[in-house]
Amino acid sequence: MEFTFKYKKFDYFCINCNFFLLVFYFAWICDDAFITFRYVDNFISGYGLVYNTGERVQGFTHPLWLFLLSFGGILRFDLFYWAIFLGLLFNGLTVFYYAKMTKNNEGFYFGIAFFIIVLYSCSSFVDFQTSGLESSLNHFLLLMITRSVYFSGRDYYYLTD
Repeated sequence: MEFTFKYKKFDYFCINCNFFLLVFYFAWICDDAFITFRYVDNFISGYGLVYNTGERVQGFTHPLWLFLLSFGGILRFDLFYWAIFLGLLFNGLTVFYYAKMTKNNEGFYFGIAFFIIVLYSCSSFVDFQTSGLESSLNHFLLLMITRSVYFSGRDYYYLTD
């Protein structure tokens, strides 16, 4: 007896939406994110990448995340909600590109459902997706590195295949 989904794409969509809402429900910003927010505020105000004006000390460890937050700051978005949005965005992109990476495998829908359920049953994964830190971006970038290594030597390892 083989386990099958009757409405595969719809089931996958519902599972993904439920867990996306789970991450959204537990959205929060940790206090360390406000250190980055201060760097962003000083940067977009023209003081440079400093915590205190006039003191040239690099106190951040995630320049890509800082520049993504700065982009929202330049557009005058509230950094609190912009960080949550970016966390949700990269969380969704991680699951989406994992699905694209495994779509040609046998048992794809069972595999992706299993991946989503196992991943989102880890409370630290759910909690830190929207913490204001770079966790969701790291997960996305690690998946893209894995994807490029897995498909190296093939003609179809780009994001758009």
